[in-house]
Amino acid sequence: MVKEKRIKLVAVSLSSQCIKKPKCSFCYNNGGGISAFDKWRVGEKIDDLSPQVVCLEYSGYNLGFLDLLRSRGHILTMTTMPQLVTTPFCKLIKANGVSALSISYDSEKVKSVEEWVAVAMIAKNCQLKVGCNFLIEEVPFQVPKEILATAHQLNLLVLKPYGKLDPYSLDYVKLEIERCKSFLPVAVDNCLGYQLDLIKQCKAGIDFVHINPDGSVQPCCFMDKCFLALIASRCPANEQEVV
Repeated sequence: MVKEKRIKLVAVSLSSQCIKKPKCSFCYNNGGGISAFDKWRVGEKIDDLSPQVVCLEYSGYNLGFLDLLRSRGHILTMTTMPQLVTTPFCKLIKANGVSALSISYDSEKVKSVEEWVAVAMIAKNCQLKVGCNFLIEEVPFQVPKEILATAHQLNLLVLKPYGKLDPYSLDYVKLEIERCKSFLPVAVDNCLGYQLDLIKQCKAGIDFVHINPDGSVQPCCFMDKCFLALIASRCPANEQEVV
């Protein structure tokens, strides 16, 4: 499943549980807990894959994983929801080697752009690079100017596993990307990059993989549920392809 070479990116789900109740309608977590043995299995898998970047998906549980990873020499980043971003949290992850924090922006996690900017500033004041994981829930859309002025990078994501966009929507996305690029770097996830013809094949299992909390490895957390599974030999994952 995974070639014996240096993987560029490993996305690690720290827990199958999430502090957000009810869970988001587009959540792919199945629930359940994690044991100390699972924690070490995750560490072993990361060592085997020898990734350039480890992106931790933090849902409010198992932050103790940082103790396992901080001395391994990987570039550590994290993605999480605004509700979990506080000054003590940011200072903790910064002290444990996390260099960048991507904060979700979507209708189920954020009530206003002001709320997102407030927590982004907390992270920036703790010397973390801040990305905005902006979920495209409908087209047309416009990334708020406040986000463009605050974030270090904009990450555009499509809904999964049903994130297929029609030609009109894709043309609109291209225009919005060009507008945003005048303010800050823009990246897209693999699913959107494929549709925009920025990449010719899905890179799941080739350049990046997803590690579950129990230590199992998947090319993609959505597997055959993704719409691209019908037209591609591999199912895409959430790698961000720089535009």
